[in-house]
Amino acid sequence: MSIIDYLFPKQCLLCSRIGYDICPKCIVKISHSLPSCCICNNLNNDYHTHTYCSTTDIQCFTGWYLTKEVKQKIERKKQLQIYSVHRYLLELLIDYLNINNIITNSKILPLPTDDFKTERLNRYLARCIRGNNSNNLLYIGESTKDIDVLRKKKRLLLQKPLHLQVLVLFTQIGPPHREGEE
Repeated sequence: MSIIDYLFPKQCLLCSRIGYDICPKCIVKISHSLPSCCICNNLNNDYHTHTYCSTTDIQCFTGWYLTKEVKQKIERKKQLQIYSVHRYLLELLIDYLNINNIITNSKILPLPTDDFKTERLNRYLARCIRGNNSNNLLYIGESTKDIDVLRKKKRLLLQKPLHLQVLVLFTQIGPPHREGEE
């Protein structure tokens, strides 16, 4: 335990239990997202975009659905530039999805965004993970709302990456619907 942890102990984001960013009891209350297309939010296999949604094949790994309460608390932490909860959730997500092999074989970049505070958070999350300089690109960010920004910037890339993948912590508030359902 460092002196900073002693002076400013971690508190669970949801129940304020001391010693955790999010305690084990509360993390199970946050629903994991299902594999879905990041463009239309319909369910699919292996987190890829549908061919009819986008000409760019993007594999977007997503973490959790957020309730309004959790979203407000996480947004408040982001505004204060306290990223420990985001880093903890990123490590949990990597272990849960078992994508360590993808990470080690990819060049890690922050997910582009128009919001300055989100951009700072995305840069921090990208620095937390080590990759290598391959043609496989893995963009890391907070949410799926910036996928359109990524699609526009992808057109500006000089060399076409072998695989374009995105790892985001949060997705839209509700679960996606199946194809054909409204």
